[in-house]
Parts: sequence; structure tokens; C-alpha cells
Amino acid sequence: MNLRVSTPQLQTILLFLVYAAIITSVLAYDDLHHIAAQPHPYNSHATMTSVPTSSAVCRHRGITIDDDRTSAFLIPGSYFEGTNILVKINGTEPGGVLFSAHYDSVSTAPGATDDGMGVATLIQLVQYLARNRPKRTAVFNINNGEEDGLNGARAFMKHPWSNLTQTFINLEGAASGGRPILFRSSAAGPLRAFRVPHPHANVLSGDAFARGLIRSSTDYSVYNAGGLDGLDVAFYKGRSMYHTPYDAIPHTQGQERALWAMMEATHAAGLQLLNGDQASSETAPPVYFDLFGAALVVFSLDALAVFNILTLLFGPIALIFLNVRVLSFNFWLALFAAITSQVLLVLGYLKLNPFIVYSSPYLVLLSAASLALLALVLVLHTGGIPPRPTLLLHTYVLTWLLTLLVTVLAVRAQVGGLYFISAWHVSVLLACLACHLEGAHLFHRVRRLRVRFTGVPPDPDDDESRASERTPLLQRSPSYTDLPDGEDKMVWWSVQMLLAVPVPVILVMHVTVILLGALPQTLADGSPAVIVYAALSLLAVLLTLPLAPFTPRTAHTSLAPALAVLFLLSTAYAWSTFPFSRAAPLKVFFQQKLTLAPTGVPLTAYTTLSGAPWYIQNGILPKLPSAGYGHASGINRTESDRGALFAWPSGAGLLPGPYADTNTTAAAAKGAKRWLHANITRTGPRSARVELGGTDTRNCRIYARGFTDAISGFRVHPASPSSPPSSLSTSASPTTLAPPPMNTTAPPMWELRLWSRTWGRRFEVDIFWAVGNSWHGRLACEWAEHADAEGRGRMRAFEEVARFLPEWAVVSKATDGLVEIGVDLEV
Repeated sequence: MNLRVSTPQLQTILLFLVYAAIITSVLAYDDLHHIAAQPHPYNSHATMTSVPTSSAVCRHRGITIDDDRTSAFLIPGSYFEGTNILVKINGTEPGGVLFSAHYDSVSTAPGATDDGMGVATLIQLVQYLARNRPKRTAVFNINNGEEDGLNGARAFMKHPWSNLTQTFINLEGAASGGRPILFRSSAAGPLRAFRVPHPHANVLSGDAFARGLIRSSTDYSVYNAGGLDGLDVAFYKGRSMYHTPYDAIPHTQGQERALWAMMEATHAAGLQLLNGDQASSETAPPVYFDLFGAALVVFSLDALAVFNILTLLFGPIALIFLNVRVLSFNFWLALFAAITSQVLLVLGYLKLNPFIVYSSPYLVLLSAASLALLALVLVLHTGGIPPRPTLLLHTYVLTWLLTLLVTVLAVRAQVGGLYFISAWHVSVLLACLACHLEGAHLFHRVRRLRVRFTGVPPDPDDDESRASERTPLLQRSPSYTDLPDGEDKMVWWSVQMLLAVPVPVILVMHVTVILLGALPQTLADGSPAVIVYAALSLLAVLLTLPLAPFTPRTAHTSLAPALAVLFLLSTAYAWSTFPFSRAAPLKVFFQQKLTLAPTGVPLTAYTTLSGAPWYIQNGILPKLPSAGYGHASGINRTESDRGALFAWPSGAGLLPGPYADTNTTAAAAKGAKRWLHANITRTGPRSARVELGGTDTRNCRIYARGFTDAISGFRVHPASPSSPPSSLSTSASPTTLAPPPMNTTAPPMWELRLWSRTWGRRFEVDIFWAVGNSWHGRLACEWAEHADAEGRGRMRAFEEVARFLPEWAVVSKATDGLVEIGVDLEV
């Protein structure tokens, strides 16, 4: 049989593939426009129409769509009714793979990257698998409710289809586009399926998640805790636009390219999980990183630990035979100087302009790296630079100690993100061995020079020709000063430099680029600035230290002045320039809180903004009319996890909802009673029944006021006949979490979040407390839409903030409700 393909046939195939790729990307981009047309949080009417559906999928055999309206869960602190869209494509063999993305956005963002691109990617993958049936069953969980507690994923784990899958891919957006990264992987099996054309991954992000250094979370955590192994793929660049109105298609980094990158990675990895060999006996956590987006390097953490132990043992034994002078402290003094200078530089940034890294991370890196290299050059050349073999050997001692630390962390703490230290250790070891070879070559070169200039060859049998009273008792190997500069020295310099420098610098630079894209703009979310600057300074030292043994002898006169000028210019600009811009806006977090009197009249109405204290107080509040342009006497400041929280009276003209258009107290009270229903009745010595609901909302909360009011258990009753109908009453999902009132082993709860799939649901909740004979708390409901279902504006305080913010700032939501209306009650 002749299987050769002719040129016209090959051209036809390539043309078809190009057109298929173009059409797929255009269709996905069209879906994205539909999904990200407007903000659509769980607690909004827009979320019900935000996912485009295709009847063509339903016509394929083996395809089942479940518009899930029965799954619900109840855990300490939360009760949630799911509204997920599930698709199941039956496979031909046992096993299943879960694909997950969430279709809700936050109330302040259209959600183009968080998570519109993930949803658009899954829609296209459903279309593909409907025409190309996989070996294993594919289950798609396009879920609602991720943004406020990973609720959609938790609801899915109550659905029977969750038992069909063993692995998963979760798609997420933690920023505003660019290339998505493989954030984390739970096991080697799914990771080896990540055979994508342009991989972007690093285990360091997984280590940061595991140790709480990254404070946000994704649905990956729910699936992994439920016993599934899988991958977490997410966007991470441009976090200043995350959860803001800039998370929209026109402001997405890369736009179509970003969407295509996620589609490409998900399609390749998904097909490998569905159709490839998943057999893997590896139980150790994986270590992984990409090289230039062309290849993914994967090995186990156990393999890294064993490799480190072997090199830690082999290196010192091999270097015993390397005869170099080691009694030089210049290297360690230079290292101390570099670290000390970085500490002082970090203190300078924290004191003078702590947010400049937010908009200019590469400028900060340039400042730190130039200072680190300047300190190394100046100290190393004080009193004459030590020979290169000496510097290499001291560098090796440093990397040996660091590798020992990395090995301990790998074995005891399961940390794999420091793999580049191991590579640096081996690189310097190879360079030291090359020094040994150079020394042997140098010894024979000196002997040949002696013969050339004296004309008398040494007699190996003549002891007097080999020793005299001037001969030192301890011989030394020939040094670099014994030979004039020439081609041999340059060749050996090049060999050792290529062995010691490129590998560690490339690996550290890969990590640096990821951290520069992900870390600096977390400052607005409350990340400590000292950690961000310390991380960049440490990376700057790691990037420059491999160069130390190879600096020229004239570096203190030729290189140092240029480094000093570069450092002074970059640092002066960084310390003096304004840190925010329209391209990198400061996020501030908004909420309006109303507290009602028992009659329904608003007692207090406060607008709150939280974020960077100095910039809110001096740059934003002076722009807001309701805050008296920064001079209102009622502005209160309290500390918060995002910096500081400023609160001030909203004023009658900025009241939301039914209060905005009422001119009398009686009319406001009448409107409030229709807007919020809250009641509490004692049912036992330490129990009470709460009735709570709001008009045009699906989200309410119960707050315990003090320590003695902590809730020890609660029970949610099915929807009453007077409430809008709910399918939960016929669900097999549990509706009770009620330990005995005196059960102090239950975790205390100071807040209960209640979510209903139906609008206007009146919750009936039994609460129990363990201490005291009375209970004090707050009953409240949340609203998250800028306008109601008919498009009438009703959040005037939010509109004021959005309208009067300077162009270098942008508003985001502080919590799941932009407006919270509540009443303080006790029983």
C-alpha cells in the first residue's frame, strides 16, 4: 500500500488546519464577547444569561447536559445552592476527566479573563469532543459561585457525576491575560499529560500556594481535597486590573493570543488525559519548569533529593585534587557587601516609594542587580582580585551549603521550587573541575617555557637541579601570573564561564520573569511590600553572583563606574516617580453598609474604601464630594488586611435601592420593610430561629457580634411554601449542620453566609451558641448589581466613587456585596 502524500494533498491538509484554527479562535472569541458583556456575579440577574449554549451539542449521541438546580452543600460558615451547567461526554473506556471553569464574575468586572476565557475554552472543547468521542468520559463543570468561596466547585462535588472522574483540569484567571501558566499540579501523572506546544509552568508557584504565600485560591483546592489529581492553569500577569472594570476584552493583555494560548494548552493536555496512557507509579510530588516555552522539564522531588545527596558527596571528594589557594576572604566579604547593600536598598524603597514596584518592577530589578554587581566588583578588587580558581572554589562552597539546605527542605518540607540551586551547584562543580584540568595544562606549559628560555631541560634524576636551599618546603601549582596573557587563558576562561554562568542565570531568570509578572501588583491586595522587595533583591543577587569569578582585573576602573551610574539613575528615578498610572492603576475596595432601625428607617449609612492608606487619604478622598473632598469630619480610619479602611457617612443623596427616591421618613420605612425582612425568635436556652430575606437578592448573612455570641451550629430549613419555589426541598443534599448546643468541639463561627438559587428567598435558620444566655448579632443581605433587572441605577455611592476616582486608580469590590443592608438584633 502506497501511503505517500502528494504535495497538493499536503497543501490541502495544511490549508484545512489553518482555516480550522482560525474559525475555532473566532468562534471562541465571539463566545467571550457574550460572556464578558457585563459584570455577572452569582447574585445578579445577568449571570443567568452569561453562558452561550448550543443545541447542536445535544444532538450528538453520548452527550448529556444537566442544568443543575439540585446540588447544594452546607459546611461550617456557609450554605449554598448551586446553579452549575454540567456536560457529560461518554467515553469508550473506563475512567473520566473533569474540566472546570466558572462563569460568574465579581460585581465590579465583566470577567474577560476571570474566567470568561476559561469558559470560552471549555465551550470549544465540548464542541470538539462532541465530534471526536474520547476514550475516557469527559465531564465539564461550568460552575457558578467561585468568586465568593469556591462554592460552585463544592456544589459539583455533591453531584453524582463527580464520582465519574479521577483527574481534572481547572481553568482560572488571576490577572488580566498574557500567557497562562500551570500554577500547580497535584501528581506526576496529570503533569506528564501537560504535553503542550508552548508550555509555561513552574513548581515554585505550587510551593507558594501550598505554604499560604499566595492568599487567593481556586477550584483546584476543592477538587484536590475531594480526592482528584489534576492541573491548575491560570493567567497571572496584570493583577492591577484583576476584579476591576479593566478585566474586559479591550484591556486584556494579548487579547486573541491570550485566549488562543489557553485553548492550545487545554486542548493538548485534555486530549492526553482523555486518550493517553495515565499509568504512573510515581507518588512523590513532581518538580517541573519550562525552558523558553519550548519544553517542559519534569522529575520527581525524590529524584531531586537523591541527585543532591550524590553531588554533595561527590563534589568535595573530587575537589580535594584541585590544588588552589583557598585562604582568601574577599569572596565572602563581597557576598556580605552585596547582601548588606540590598538590605539598605530595600529599606530605602520601603521608606521613600514602596509602591513603585507596582508599575515598574523591571526598573526595581535593574536597580537591585546593578547595586549587587557593583558591591561584588568593588570588594573583590580591594587589594587585588583573587585568582579565578580561588573564587570558583569559594562559590562552590556557597552552593554546596545552599544545596544542603535545599535537600533538607525537599525531604522534610516537600519544597521543589529551589531546583535552580542544585543546577548552580553542579555548574560550579564542573567549572572547578575544569580549573583542575587548566592547572595540569598550565604546569606543562610552564615547563616548556623554562626549556625555551634557558635551553636546559630539567633532569628528573638530578635532585640538586630540582631542589636547593631556596626551594620552599611546600610547593604550589603554577599560577596565572606565571604565564603571559594569551589564547590559552581565554579558552579556559570561556570554558569555565560557559560551565558556571549560563545554566543558573537562565533558570533564575525564568523564575524572575514569572515573579515580576505575578508578585508586584499584589501589594494592592495587602501583600507585605517587604516580601516583594526582598524577593526581587534576592533574585538580583542570585543573577549576579555567578559572574563574580569572571569579572576582569580592571573591573573596578572600567565596569564599576558604569554600574554606579546605572544604579544611581535607576534608583533616583524609582524613588521619585509616581507609582501608579492608567496602565497600572491602584485598586481600592468599595462597600456601602446600611444599618436599619427596627422601624426600617436607616440609622447609619457609610461608604467605605480600603487599600493603600496614604494614597486614599491624600489622592482619592479629596476627589469625592460625599467625603467633603477629604475634609469631612466624619471620616474614620481603621486598619485592615489591605492597609486601611476609611468610612464616612454616605449622605441622603447616595442611599441605595428604595431609599434613593424617598423624601420622607415614613416612605423610607415603608420601602425598607419591603426591601429587607429580618427577625429572630428564641427557641431554646441557647438556640434561636432566624428569618432573613431580601428583595431582589440571593445572598444574606448572619453575624455574631462578640466572642460569647459565636455560633456553634446551625440548621437551614427547606424553602417555605410562601417563599419562591426551590428544588432543594426534594434534594438528597444535607441541610443540617447542628451539633448539640453545648458541643464546644465544633469550630466557632462568627459569620454564616447563605446563598439561594432563587430570588427573594426567605431563609429560615436555626442557630445554636455555646456560651451565655443571650445572643447578639447582625442580620443582613447583600446586593451586587449596579442596576436592577429593569436597568434602574440604585448604587449611587458606588457610582460616585467610580466617577470621581483619579485615572491612576480603579475600584474593586471589598466583598461579595457592594451594598449590605442589615439590622442589629439580640435575643
